[in-house]
Amino acid sequence: MDPSGKPPCSIDVAAVTACVRSIKLRNPSLARALDAGASKLPLPSPSPPPLAPIDHKVIPPLQTLAWVSPSPKAIAASAALSRSATIAEALDLLSILDASPPSIIVDVVGVDAVDAGSPSIIKRMFHPLLRWVHRATGTRTLLRLSGPNVPSAMHCHESKAEGGEISVSPLPYHEFLDANAGDPADLAVAFNAGIWGYTDWDGTLARLSEPKGSNPRFFLVTSYTKEEAEEDEEKIARFWGGDGRRVWEGEANRWRSRKERETKAREEAYYENSHWGCWGCKD
Repeated sequence: MDPSGKPPCSIDVAAVTACVRSIKLRNPSLARALDAGASKLPLPSPSPPPLAPIDHKVIPPLQTLAWVSPSPKAIAASAALSRSATIAEALDLLSILDASPPSIIVDVVGVDAVDAGSPSIIKRMFHPLLRWVHRATGTRTLLRLSGPNVPSAMHCHESKAEGGEISVSPLPYHEFLDANAGDPADLAVAFNAGIWGYTDWDGTLARLSEPKGSNPRFFLVTSYTKEEAEEDEEKIARFWGGDGRRVWEGEANRWRSRKERETKAREEAYYENSHWGCWGCKD
């Protein structure tokens, strides 16, 4: 019984069918008019097919929808997850996780307030990576962030997260390497570094050109545009005597942020981690 106190209404399907049949027999013109009107009614729109997640060894299916769904929420999520997803892709492509090592070291270099401005920023940008890697392979990650533009409040910050630990240093990377010579990284990453336009990177490029055991195994650089990626490559090649150590040339990164950057130096659209290139750092 509904709230009005009236008994629920039941439909006698057989009676309705008989009534429709009677109209067709007794008044064909009315039946034709009803049929013609029904044919003009709009058909219901088909439901869109379900979004298919991207299959990945490390990144969970739900998180990959940030690069599939057209929704504003997904686009915003891609910006927050791009750094973690880019590193996860590199770890996969470079076979660093193939043997499920108990632990790995990843250096994120040249960081500033965008990457390491506060504990909450670090949590948003990098905790997903540690969690994904640990759940997918059992491997723990030591993530070392360094750069001379780290805010003073974050100097020597350390934190733990599911799947690993994170530390922050205010040292330029070449000085950081000398201070941590006994713990070479599996991968070093410079996000949106602008290597082509800043002499601040010269000391690090010179240091990585030397065959030292404390060098990371690989050096990954991302950029806002294809043109900047090409300019990064040209400068690195000058310091390293050519392209012989290049693992892959600057190309589009499918895990880039989908959110267009408002601040830019050129007319074309800027996206964080839009393109990337990778080099080997050991002979």
